[in-house]
Parts: sequence; C-alpha cells; structure tokens
Amino acid sequence: MKHLVIVIYDSSTNSMLKEDVIHQLVLRLEKETQLHATIVSYDYRTKNPTSLLQKYTHARLTVHSVSQAPFMGTISLWYAAWQLTKILSALESYELIAWDPLAGWICLSSYNPSLCTKITIYAHEPGVAQSERERSASCNSSDLWHQFQARCMTTIERDVYRNPAPLIVVPSETLRKHLHEKYGTRLERIRVEQSN
Repeated sequence: MKHLVIVIYDSSTNSMLKEDVIHQLVLRLEKETQLHATIVSYDYRTKNPTSLLQKYTHARLTVHSVSQAPFMGTISLWYAAWQLTKILSALESYELIAWDPLAGWICLSSYNPSLCTKITIYAHEPGVAQSERERSASCNSSDLWHQFQARCMTTIERDVYRNPAPLIVVPSETLRKHLHEKYGTRLERIRVEQSN
C-alpha cells in the first residue's frame, strides 16, 4: 500500500489554511484505493485544532496534530524534525509532501532515504521568508526579534531550495525563475502547477 505523508508547519507569521489540503486529500483517497495518507500538522496557536480534522474523516487517513515550539530558527525546527522522525519510523515506505519551505526543512531533516520514495515541497508566493522580511521592514527598525526571524527564514529557504533531493512545486513561472536565479535551484527540479 502506498503511503503519503503531508507535513504542514503553521508559523505564527504565515499560517497556512489546512481545510483545502485535507478536503483534496480525502477526495484523492476516494479515487486511489491503495493509498493511505498521514497528515502531520504543527500548530503553534489554535483554538481547537481537532475541529477541522474531525470534519474530514476517512478510514485510510491518519492525522497527527503536533504542538509547535515558538519559532526560533532551526532550533525549533530540529524539535519538529525529531517529532516527524518518530512518526515516519513506523512506516515501511512513504512519499513526503511539505506544504511550505519550513515543512520542507523538517522533512529533509527527518526522512530516511532508503524508505522515502519522493519528496515534494510546495513553494507559495511570496514565500515565508519574503513575508517575514516585509513584516520586519514595516516594524520598528529596533525590533531585533523580527529581523532575527527574517534572517532565519531566509537561510532555511536557501537550504531547502538548494537541496538536490526534493521536487519543488510552484504556482507560477515567475517564482520558478526566481528560485533558479536566487538559490541556484535546477530548473528541472521545479514544476509549475497553477493550483497548488
């Protein structure tokens, strides 16, 4: 049986909407009867993280809602990677999908190359680091915490996009060219999908 693991990392500054991801996954499970899926969702602040997950249920869908440490660069992500490694260790083989570069970093730090068949990372415009840089610029220049976070996110994005292992999926040709020019990501590793 094919096993798909989707990793979603909701940072406090760039919260991703999970409902559409879960809905599309349940539809895919209905079509592909040999597919089993696991969603690993890191949540920093949620009022009721299980309510959305209870809305969409399926016999071959497992959901792990994992608490997220406050973002302090890769220190926080190493803890998240350790949590994901424990989840992946129970699987014989799997395909990983990371819903953003932070989730991508966690996947790349957790996966076992002999068990993982494929890693796909979705890059959303303008990107986590770009959003944080814009937020940092709009804050008081003495706000060192946001400047620190922006630098950390830029470094994480660079490490993810320069890694030769994953396929990167982007919503536009413009972002595809940007990743190639800024990070040196090989163009054959970047696929454009209009609806990611």
